[in-house]
Amino acid sequence: MMHGKSLYLINPRPQHVYYETTEGFVSIPDLAIVTIAAMAPDHWDVRVCEEELTEVDLNDPARFVGLTGKTAQVPRMIELAAAFRARGKIVLAGGPLATLDPDALRPHVDILVMGEIEEIAPNIFADLEAGLWRDSYDGGRADIRKSPVPRWDLYPVERALMGALQTTRGCPFDCEFCDVIRYNGRKQRHKDQDQILRELDALHAQGFRQVFLTDDNFTVHRQFARGTLEALAKWNARHADDPIRFVTQVSIDIARDADMLDLCVRAGLDHFFVGIETVNAESLRETRKRQNLLLPPLEAVERIVSRGILIRNGIVIGFDHDGPDIFDILFAFLQASPLPIPTVHTLIASKGTPLRARMEREGRLIEGEQRFVEGFASNIIPKLMTHAALIEGARDLTLRLFAVSAFQQRMMNFIGVFGSASDAARPATRGRSAAGPRGVYAMRCLRLIRDRGRDEAAMVTRVLAAAAKNPASLPSVITCLVLYEQYRAYLDDVERRYAEATLSGQAA
Repeated sequence: MMHGKSLYLINPRPQHVYYETTEGFVSIPDLAIVTIAAMAPDHWDVRVCEEELTEVDLNDPARFVGLTGKTAQVPRMIELAAAFRARGKIVLAGGPLATLDPDALRPHVDILVMGEIEEIAPNIFADLEAGLWRDSYDGGRADIRKSPVPRWDLYPVERALMGALQTTRGCPFDCEFCDVIRYNGRKQRHKDQDQILRELDALHAQGFRQVFLTDDNFTVHRQFARGTLEALAKWNARHADDPIRFVTQVSIDIARDADMLDLCVRAGLDHFFVGIETVNAESLRETRKRQNLLLPPLEAVERIVSRGILIRNGIVIGFDHDGPDIFDILFAFLQASPLPIPTVHTLIASKGTPLRARMEREGRLIEGEQRFVEGFASNIIPKLMTHAALIEGARDLTLRLFAVSAFQQRMMNFIGVFGSASDAARPATRGRSAAGPRGVYAMRCLRLIRDRGRDEAAMVTRVLAAAAKNPASLPSVITCLVLYEQYRAYLDDVERRYAEATLSGQAA
């Protein structure tokens, strides 16, 4: 029987999985579905589905089905929308794609929700309940202080490796290729500290002992970041027997602020994702990422790691100033660095970005599919190399970086630099992060690495022995080994598809 005041919220699986393959788990749970669930009136029946963890129930009795997603999820969003509409359901869709490219979803859903939902949620639920809904809503950019504590009680938290908490939206920088600022804006908006701590309490109660702060750029507004870090440090002090460790995204210019880095460590924030993008200064100027030019990149990352913080970094290849030598240049830089886990991407001109507009003007945009080729993609025609050379070069660079000897070298660099300049007190690691899903998953990954062969087993032994001489580095070293296995599993799949494509081409 179909229930009118009922909602089934789904985060569809992506079409392509990049790098982190976490069979049976998700690295970071979807924050949108549990946040929207918390906006529903108390008398509504709400369920959530993370499709990477749980099969979608096409026969769910809910009257309304909500879908969220990014570009990589579009095919599955459209497929699910058609299946549910065929069963008489009313399908709503929102998320970044609905805002950046509403035309991609408009024909496939009954209700399109653009922008942010906090301030329009009461009206949407009232309209649904009354049966008088509109075909589209636009919430613009909301006051995120109105965002509720997410409904983590509806989520399969036992299969998530960390929790998720957003403290801000927006980033003041204007990188040419970035689509995030097109829907979140360049003016950073902040939650109240009490609101943040309530969400943290809820995550801790659900058993999470590592939390991803999902902000676009957590430390860019220094005054807010300092206040938030101080609040997190005090919270962890009150939970000294079972604290939380944090992960977030920052710009590399944070390397100039040693006091802020030490405050991050005291608060339990010991893992950054940094968009280094490239060491080609002309490419950084081209894409307006000037904040990355304030320090030499090797000095900047060594400063951060020396304070006791692991960096995972993004690399982008395909800028107009990238010639065929960029692959060797990046490999040499990374092998000299304390950056164990680089993520290599080819440049994509996303909808709504200045880069896409420029590629369209210059006749260099590849229309239609974004040319997913053996795990890498680009929808631009490069200036200084062929499209095929860009894709093949990115693939080869990634394989070189995650060869056993290359990874071991970067791990040794990391252990040697880690924490050498920091006296900051770090919250202990206990509870779920050590013994819960993360611990179980980590042990499984270590076994899988050793099972890969003699070289991999020897690498694990050497890396752990080196970490034992710098014990503060051990949690981060385990994290890197886990990520190494995830990336190797991804690359195994890339190579399988590459071999199949090669054989198919020969057969043709």
